[in-house]
Amino acid sequence: MTRRLQVRHLPPLVIDGALAAFFTVLAQVELHVGWDDGYRAGPLWLNSALQVVVTMPLVLRSTRPRLCFALMTAAVALPALAVPRTILFWGNMLPLMLVVFTVARARLRWWQWAAPAATLAGASVALHNDAMPLSDAFFALVMFGAAQLAGQLVGRVSEQRSRLSVALAQLAAEQEHREEQAVHEERRRIAAEMHDVIAHAVSLMTIQLGAARLRLETSGQPVPAELKASEETGRRALAELRRTLGVMRTEGAGSLEPLPGLADVHALVERFRAGGMTVRSRIDVDLELPDSIQLAAYRIVQESLTNVIRHAGDVACDIRVTTGDDELVVGVANGPGSTGSASGGGHGLRGMRERVSMFDGTLAAGPTDQGGFAVVARLPVAATATRANRTEVAG
Repeated sequence: MTRRLQVRHLPPLVIDGALAAFFTVLAQVELHVGWDDGYRAGPLWLNSALQVVVTMPLVLRSTRPRLCFALMTAAVALPALAVPRTILFWGNMLPLMLVVFTVARARLRWWQWAAPAATLAGASVALHNDAMPLSDAFFALVMFGAAQLAGQLVGRVSEQRSRLSVALAQLAAEQEHREEQAVHEERRRIAAEMHDVIAHAVSLMTIQLGAARLRLETSGQPVPAELKASEETGRRALAELRRTLGVMRTEGAGSLEPLPGLADVHALVERFRAGGMTVRSRIDVDLELPDSIQLAAYRIVQESLTNVIRHAGDVACDIRVTTGDDELVVGVANGPGSTGSASGGGHGLRGMRERVSMFDGTLAAGPTDQGGFAVVARLPVAATATRANRTEVAG
């Protein structure tokens, strides 16, 4: 394999030079030994020189194929019009066939008559010396015609492969562009949702600071300057967040509805069931989770169910949401798809990874041993999360 690659990467001039030298030696051996019973005429010294003139243009076969073909055809035909000369099969016809094949493979315009021209060159000897039977001329036509047809076939296949490679490269670039756009849109959506979460938290904090200030003022106690400054800072931050949200919503991100959480997963499952999908769900959570983590868990379940419908068809799906000591685990698994496609392709997984990475979590997605597909997201729970009464929802 290594030797083949090394030969393929040799400069064309080196390869063609070796071919020219090989056929030059072969022609001289054939001329002096007399391997074939083809047409022979003229003195040995003249034929020996003419064989070199015929084979040496092979050096230009790859770099200048048209010039190579013209020189070799002229070297075969023109001397025969002036003096009798010998035509050799291995030393003359075979290298000329190789050049005909090269010209046809290159699909060069106005050079599709290579085979008839080469046949005319060979037959000119017979026409001039009246020594070649008609069957030999027909054999030469078939021989060069086959070389030309083979060259055209190889050239067409090579051209189609080149076009296919270009098309595949364009498709890959377009796919990458679409994926980048999808990731950008998902990040913008996540950012808008996170702004909602943060705006809600800042608003609540500002209200609590204001309530504390009013309580102190009502009781006649002095209000610390730090408390007033914190309340004012909260109001300014909330105004900035609302302006940012206004811009993002103008661009089409998000809606004015409250952001969903784990409590909304049951309603989400019911919507998919109403569409004919078999979904089994179990939510076993005993932590008071931040809104951002609940939102991420909801979106992971939503996108996983959407992927199941899109890629696997009408199959049963299992959802399980549980909490451990320091993480929330979201698992969605489906059986073998009726459409013959796994349910993990496309931009959905990219969006899930973006959400999981926000919390330094992990996302595992891949085919199962039963032929289905499973997604398992692990979201670390912040130290501020507190234990609550265990919530179990099964459906």
